[in-house]
Amino acid sequence: MSSFEPFRIYWSVYGGLSALLKSIYLWLSVLITAGCYPFWLDRGFLSDERPVADVLLTVIPALMAFTLAGMAIVLALSGKRFTNAIREGGRPDSLFMRVVVLFFHFILVQAVGLVLALFSRSYPDQSWLAGVAFFFATYGIASAVAIAAMLLNISRIYNITGGED
Repeated sequence: MSSFEPFRIYWSVYGGLSALLKSIYLWLSVLITAGCYPFWLDRGFLSDERPVADVLLTVIPALMAFTLAGMAIVLALSGKRFTNAIREGGRPDSLFMRVVVLFFHFILVQAVGLVLALFSRSYPDQSWLAGVAFFFATYGIASAVAIAAMLLNISRIYNITGGED
């Protein structure tokens, strides 16, 4: 398996560009980014810094830790009957795969946001970079809501199956 194979699987199960462009979370993030432009355009007291980058460099790692912990809990606490139910016979686009892909998407968005925040901190004169970093951070936060919705859905299945082996 190549280094890019997980990304191909992710993009396929996620639904590709079509699913991304249909995402309410993506468009909500665009609106929030546009509405918060004074925050990410701020150049700081001496006009040679980018305060939004410092905020993002604090918030995103904590959000990433939450994501990884949540994914570990979902996978670790799943009983055999529950896992079999969401695996849907091993379908490539099963609910199990969609849950894992949603976590992957969440982590990927946050990782891109973190890297962009580092660049924004390094190049404070680039307002567009601060805006894009803010967008990815906002999209990461919005994706947390998508994960919560998915967890609610799979909790209903867990409740029905009893989740036990």
